[in-house]
Amino acid sequence: MSWYMAARCWVVSIAAAAMIVVAAAVFGSATLELPDLFSGVVIALPVSVLLPAVPAAMVLWNMGRGEPAHEAAAVRRPAEFDLAAVAALLLAQVVTAALLAPWFSFADSLAVVRNTAGYVALTLVLSRLIGPVVANVVMVMFPIICVRFGTIYAAGAPASAWWAWPLDTHSSLVALTQVLTLCVAAAAITRAAWLPRRRGVPAGT
Repeated sequence: MSWYMAARCWVVSIAAAAMIVVAAAVFGSATLELPDLFSGVVIALPVSVLLPAVPAAMVLWNMGRGEPAHEAAAVRRPAEFDLAAVAALLLAQVVTAALLAPWFSFADSLAVVRNTAGYVALTLVLSRLIGPVVANVVMVMFPIICVRFGTIYAAGAPASAWWAWPLDTHSSLVALTQVLTLCVAAAAITRAAWLPRRRGVPAGT
């Protein structure tokens, strides 16, 4: 366990994830204006939708810090430690949201936790398919794509497309189902990617 804690920086990542909930609560109504290269208009990206991408990038960075040779010889699977650390990170966000509830919207904070889980899962899945660097880029671009192409107007009121789950409210069952599906897929892929290392074969080959 000592070698695992030395290789990873989960304490820092968990603390940062908790602070993301605080920042999203404080700056929840703020938006980041980005130019749309296709239409020339400005995209107003909610900060609370973009901030959860930070813990996702940190999770991927942490999980890539280990030494494959050491992890292949480990009795306990590092993948299980990694998944437990991700669960602790999300739990820390939930606790932080509960502590902020007397002053800020608990529902909005839960949406931040859901988006963090979704971004983490999406990044882990993509990292196994297209590599960690490109996965981080796609993950950061995803909320921008959601705002640009996933915002629809029904009866004059703005709404989000079914696939743009980061924009949905905390009570959206469609968004929750998509995030849970991503989490299950990410957990399965993470565990499966470790097995070739245990046999002495580099993951991804």
